[in-house]
Amino acid sequence: MQKDGLLHVATNAAQERRLHERLPSLRAEGWGEDDLIELDRDQLAERVRVAGARGAQWSPHCARVQPAKLVRGLADVVERMGIAVYEGTEVTEIRPRQAVTVHGTVKATYVIRALEGFTAGLRGHRRVWLPMNSSVIVTEPLPASAWEEIGWRGAELIGDEAHSYCYIQRTTDGRIAIGGRGVPYMFGSHVDQRGETKAPPSSSCGPSSGNTSRPPKASPSTTPLRWLGVRSLYVAYRAADRHENSGLKRTSVIARAANLISGR
Repeated sequence: MQKDGLLHVATNAAQERRLHERLPSLRAEGWGEDDLIELDRDQLAERVRVAGARGAQWSPHCARVQPAKLVRGLADVVERMGIAVYEGTEVTEIRPRQAVTVHGTVKATYVIRALEGFTAGLRGHRRVWLPMNSSVIVTEPLPASAWEEIGWRGAELIGDEAHSYCYIQRTTDGRIAIGGRGVPYMFGSHVDQRGETKAPPSSSCGPSSGNTSRPPKASPSTTPLRWLGVRSLYVAYRAADRHENSGLKRTSVIARAANLISGR
Protein backbone atom coordinates (compact mmCIF):
# COMPACT_ATOMS: atom_id res chain seq x y z
CA MET A 1 0.00 0.00 0.00
CA GLN A 2 1.18 3.51 -0.80
CA LYS A 3 -0.79 6.50 0.46
CA ASP A 4 -0.17 9.52 -1.77
CA GLY A 5 -3.74 10.74 -1.97
CA LEU A 6 -6.29 11.40 -4.70
CA LEU A 7 -6.36 14.09 -7.39
CA HIS A 8 -9.61 15.35 -8.96
CA VAL A 9 -8.49 17.10 -12.17
CA ALA A 10 -10.47 19.60 -14.24
CA THR A 11 -9.65 19.65 -17.96
CA ASN A 12 -12.14 22.26 -19.20
CA ALA A 13 -13.93 25.34 -17.89
CA ALA A 14 -17.14 23.54 -16.93
CA GLN A 15 -15.23 20.92 -14.93
CA GLU A 16 -13.23 23.63 -13.18
CA ARG A 17 -16.43 25.43 -12.25
CA ARG A 18 -17.90 22.23 -10.77
CA LEU A 19 -14.79 21.75 -8.65
CA HIS A 20 -15.10 25.24 -7.18
CA GLU A 21 -18.88 25.06 -6.70
CA ARG A 22 -18.69 21.75 -4.85
CA LEU A 23 -16.04 22.91 -2.37
CA PRO A 24 -18.28 24.94 0.03
CA SER A 25 -20.64 21.99 0.61
CA LEU A 26 -17.66 19.70 1.25
CA ARG A 27 -16.25 22.19 3.75
CA ALA A 28 -19.64 22.26 5.49
CA GLU A 29 -19.57 18.46 5.69
CA GLY A 30 -16.26 18.57 7.54
CA TRP A 31 -13.63 18.48 4.80
CA GLY A 32 -11.12 20.95 6.23
CA GLU A 33 -8.28 22.76 4.47
CA ASP A 34 -5.93 19.86 5.24
CA ASP A 35 -8.44 17.29 3.96
CA LEU A 36 -9.06 18.83 0.53
CA ILE A 37 -6.55 21.21 -1.03
CA GLU A 38 -7.11 23.28 -4.16
CA LEU A 39 -4.28 23.24 -6.70
CA ASP A 40 -3.77 25.56 -9.63
CA ARG A 41 -2.28 24.35 -12.90
CA ASP A 42 1.33 24.86 -11.78
CA GLN A 43 0.79 23.20 -8.40
CA LEU A 44 -0.80 20.20 -10.11
CA ALA A 45 2.16 19.95 -12.49
CA GLU A 46 4.47 19.56 -9.48
CA ARG A 47 2.72 16.22 -8.84
CA VAL A 48 1.75 15.14 -12.37
CA ARG A 49 1.50 16.88 -15.72
CA VAL A 50 -1.96 16.33 -17.21
CA ALA A 51 -2.55 17.60 -20.75
CA GLY A 52 -5.13 20.39 -20.81
CA ALA A 53 -5.47 20.54 -17.02
CA ARG A 54 -6.82 23.80 -15.59
CA GLY A 55 -6.60 22.91 -11.90
CA ALA A 56 -7.32 20.17 -9.39
CA GLN A 57 -8.24 19.27 -5.84
CA TRP A 58 -6.06 16.90 -3.81
CA SER A 59 -7.01 14.85 -0.77
CA PRO A 60 -4.48 12.87 1.27
CA HIS A 61 -7.15 10.38 2.36
CA CYS A 62 -6.67 7.78 -0.36
CA ALA A 63 -4.14 5.03 -1.01
CA ARG A 64 -3.10 2.70 -3.82
CA VAL A 65 -3.42 -0.94 -2.79
CA GLN A 66 -2.72 -4.29 -4.42
CA PRO A 67 -6.11 -5.97 -3.86
CA ALA A 68 -4.94 -9.59 -3.97
CA LYS A 69 -2.20 -8.89 -1.42
CA LEU A 70 -4.72 -7.00 0.73
CA VAL A 71 -7.12 -9.96 0.78
CA ARG A 72 -4.36 -12.45 1.54
CA GLY A 73 -3.02 -10.19 4.26
CA LEU A 74 -6.46 -9.87 5.89
CA ALA A 75 -6.90 -13.66 5.73
CA ASP A 76 -3.53 -14.17 7.41
CA VAL A 77 -4.42 -11.73 10.19
CA VAL A 78 -7.79 -13.32 11.03
CA GLU A 79 -6.31 -16.82 10.92
CA ARG A 80 -3.69 -15.74 13.47
CA MET A 81 -6.63 -14.61 15.62
CA GLY A 82 -7.95 -18.17 15.58
CA ILE A 83 -10.66 -17.70 12.97
CA ALA A 84 -11.04 -20.43 10.34
CA VAL A 85 -11.14 -19.37 6.69
CA TYR A 86 -12.67 -21.88 4.27
CA GLU A 87 -11.73 -21.39 0.62
CA GLY A 88 -12.89 -23.24 -2.49
CA THR A 89 -16.43 -23.47 -1.12
CA GLU A 90 -18.90 -21.94 -3.57
CA VAL A 91 -22.05 -20.43 -2.05
CA THR A 92 -25.03 -20.90 -4.37
CA GLU A 93 -27.81 -19.42 -2.26
CA ILE A 94 -28.29 -17.28 0.85
CA ARG A 95 -31.23 -17.86 3.18
CA PRO A 96 -32.01 -16.33 6.57
CA ARG A 97 -29.04 -17.37 8.78
CA GLN A 98 -27.93 -19.91 6.18
CA ALA A 99 -25.38 -20.05 3.38
CA VAL A 100 -26.05 -22.92 0.98
CA THR A 101 -22.81 -24.25 -0.54
CA VAL A 102 -21.93 -26.98 -3.01
CA HIS A 103 -20.79 -29.10 -0.05
CA GLY A 104 -23.68 -28.45 2.34
CA THR A 105 -25.46 -25.70 4.27
CA VAL A 106 -23.63 -23.48 6.76
CA LYS A 107 -25.70 -21.99 9.58
CA ALA A 108 -24.71 -18.78 11.35
CA THR A 109 -26.20 -15.97 13.39
CA TYR A 110 -25.08 -13.51 10.75
CA VAL A 111 -24.54 -14.18 7.04
CA ILE A 112 -22.90 -11.25 5.26
CA ARG A 113 -23.34 -10.93 1.51
CA ALA A 114 -20.40 -8.84 0.26
CA LEU A 115 -20.53 -9.67 -3.45
CA GLU A 116 -21.40 -6.25 -4.93
CA GLY A 117 -22.24 -6.75 -8.62
CA PHE A 118 -21.84 -10.52 -8.40
CA THR A 119 -24.92 -10.61 -6.17
CA ALA A 120 -26.99 -11.09 -9.33
CA GLY A 121 -25.50 -14.59 -9.70
CA LEU A 122 -27.11 -15.82 -6.47
CA ARG A 123 -30.42 -17.61 -6.59
CA GLY A 124 -33.23 -15.22 -5.70
CA HIS A 125 -31.03 -12.10 -5.98
CA ARG A 126 -30.91 -11.56 -9.73
CA ARG A 127 -32.72 -8.22 -9.59
CA VAL A 128 -31.44 -7.00 -6.21
CA TRP A 129 -28.41 -5.21 -7.68
CA LEU A 130 -27.47 -4.04 -11.16
CA PRO A 131 -23.97 -5.38 -12.00
CA MET A 132 -21.98 -2.54 -13.58
CA ASN A 133 -18.89 -3.63 -15.50
CA SER A 134 -15.70 -1.63 -15.09
CA SER A 135 -13.23 -1.83 -17.98
CA VAL A 136 -9.49 -1.24 -17.63
CA ILE A 137 -6.71 -0.69 -20.13
CA VAL A 138 -3.05 -0.80 -19.10
CA THR A 139 -0.02 0.55 -20.93
CA GLU A 140 3.25 -1.24 -21.44
CA PRO A 141 5.92 -0.38 -18.83
CA LEU A 142 6.99 3.18 -19.62
CA PRO A 143 10.66 4.19 -19.90
CA ALA A 144 12.25 6.57 -17.44
CA SER A 145 12.17 9.35 -20.06
CA ALA A 146 8.37 9.12 -20.26
CA TRP A 147 7.99 9.35 -16.49
CA GLU A 148 10.32 12.33 -16.47
CA GLU A 149 8.07 14.05 -19.02
CA ILE A 150 4.89 13.16 -17.12
CA GLY A 151 6.42 14.03 -13.76
CA TRP A 152 4.35 11.44 -11.88
CA ARG A 153 6.79 10.35 -9.18
CA GLY A 154 4.31 9.36 -6.47
CA ALA A 155 1.34 7.01 -6.34
CA GLU A 156 -1.46 9.57 -6.48
CA LEU A 157 -4.74 8.24 -7.80
CA ILE A 158 -6.27 10.46 -10.48
CA GLY A 159 -9.78 11.07 -11.72
CA ASP A 160 -11.12 13.77 -14.02
CA GLU A 161 -14.30 15.80 -13.56
CA ALA A 162 -16.06 14.66 -16.72
CA HIS A 163 -19.54 13.19 -16.36
CA SER A 164 -18.23 10.04 -18.05
CA TYR A 165 -15.16 10.14 -15.89
CA CYS A 166 -12.17 7.84 -15.75
CA TYR A 167 -9.87 6.77 -12.93
CA ILE A 168 -6.13 6.36 -13.35
CA GLN A 169 -3.20 5.06 -11.34
CA ARG A 170 0.50 4.41 -11.73
CA THR A 171 1.33 0.77 -11.11
CA THR A 172 4.30 -0.51 -9.15
CA ASP A 173 5.89 -1.90 -12.33
CA GLY A 174 5.81 1.44 -14.16
CA ARG A 175 2.59 1.25 -16.18
CA ILE A 176 -0.48 3.49 -16.27
CA ALA A 177 -3.83 1.78 -15.63
CA ILE A 178 -6.95 3.61 -16.87
CA GLY A 179 -10.40 2.46 -15.80
CA GLY A 180 -13.92 3.34 -16.87
CA ARG A 181 -17.25 1.88 -17.87
CA GLY A 182 -16.76 -0.03 -21.14
CA VAL A 183 -20.03 -1.98 -20.94
CA PRO A 184 -22.09 -0.10 -18.34
CA TYR A 185 -24.97 -2.57 -17.95
CA MET A 186 -25.80 -5.81 -19.73
CA PHE A 187 -29.44 -6.66 -20.36
CA GLY A 188 -31.06 -8.83 -17.69
CA SER A 189 -28.29 -8.27 -15.10
CA HIS A 190 -25.91 -10.59 -16.95
CA VAL A 191 -22.18 -10.40 -16.21
CA ASP A 192 -19.56 -10.47 -18.96
CA GLN A 193 -17.30 -13.45 -18.30
CA ARG A 194 -14.77 -12.83 -21.09
CA GLY A 195 -13.69 -9.27 -20.40
CA GLU A 196 -14.78 -8.10 -23.83
CA THR A 197 -15.82 -4.49 -24.35
CA LYS A 198 -16.87 -2.34 -27.24
CA ALA A 199 -14.49 0.30 -28.55
CA PRO A 200 -14.69 3.27 -26.11
CA PRO A 201 -15.91 6.65 -27.38
CA SER A 202 -13.11 9.03 -28.24
CA SER A 203 -14.47 11.75 -25.95
CA SER A 204 -13.90 9.98 -22.64
CA CYS A 205 -12.65 6.95 -20.78
CA GLY A 206 -16.17 5.84 -19.91
CA PRO A 207 -18.75 6.69 -17.25
CA SER A 208 -18.58 5.52 -13.69
CA SER A 209 -20.81 6.03 -10.70
CA GLY A 210 -20.04 2.99 -8.60
CA ASN A 211 -19.96 -0.66 -9.54
CA THR A 212 -23.42 -1.55 -8.31
CA SER A 213 -26.76 0.17 -7.91
CA ARG A 214 -30.06 -0.91 -6.43
CA PRO A 215 -32.93 -0.86 -8.94
CA PRO A 216 -36.62 -0.66 -8.11
CA LYS A 217 -38.43 -3.97 -8.49
CA ALA A 218 -39.48 -4.45 -12.10
CA SER A 219 -41.87 -6.76 -13.83
CA PRO A 220 -40.64 -8.62 -16.95
CA SER A 221 -42.67 -6.27 -19.14
CA THR A 222 -40.85 -3.16 -17.84
CA THR A 223 -37.32 -4.60 -17.70
CA PRO A 224 -36.38 -3.67 -21.33
CA LEU A 225 -37.48 -0.08 -20.69
CA ARG A 226 -35.36 0.13 -17.54
CA TRP A 227 -32.36 -1.27 -19.42
CA LEU A 228 -32.87 1.35 -22.14
CA GLY A 229 -33.12 4.01 -19.46
CA VAL A 230 -29.76 3.07 -17.93
CA ARG A 231 -28.08 2.94 -21.33
CA SER A 232 -29.64 6.24 -22.37
CA LEU A 233 -28.22 8.04 -19.34
CA TYR A 234 -24.69 6.96 -20.28
CA VAL A 235 -25.25 8.25 -23.81
CA ALA A 236 -26.48 11.54 -22.37
CA TYR A 237 -23.46 11.98 -20.10
CA ARG A 238 -21.06 11.31 -22.99
CA ALA A 239 -22.93 13.88 -25.10
CA ALA A 240 -22.66 16.37 -22.23
CA ASP A 241 -18.90 15.85 -22.07
CA ARG A 242 -18.57 16.55 -25.80
CA HIS A 243 -20.69 19.69 -25.31
CA GLU A 244 -18.46 20.93 -22.49
CA ASN A 245 -15.23 20.07 -24.32
CA SER A 246 -16.34 22.37 -27.16
CA GLY A 247 -15.83 25.40 -24.89
CA LEU A 248 -18.92 25.56 -22.69
CA LYS A 249 -18.26 27.52 -19.48
CA ARG A 250 -20.76 25.72 -17.24
CA THR A 251 -22.30 22.27 -16.81
CA SER A 252 -24.15 21.18 -19.94
CA VAL A 253 -27.96 21.27 -19.81
CA ILE A 254 -27.83 17.66 -21.03
CA ALA A 255 -25.95 16.62 -17.90
CA ARG A 256 -28.23 18.66 -15.65
CA ALA A 257 -31.26 16.87 -17.11
CA ALA A 258 -29.56 13.46 -16.73
CA ASN A 259 -28.65 14.30 -13.12
CA LEU A 260 -32.26 15.23 -12.39
CA ILE A 261 -33.49 11.91 -13.79
CA SER A 262 -30.85 9.75 -12.12
CA GLY A 263 -30.68 11.59 -8.81
CA ARG A 264 -26.92 11.92 -9.24
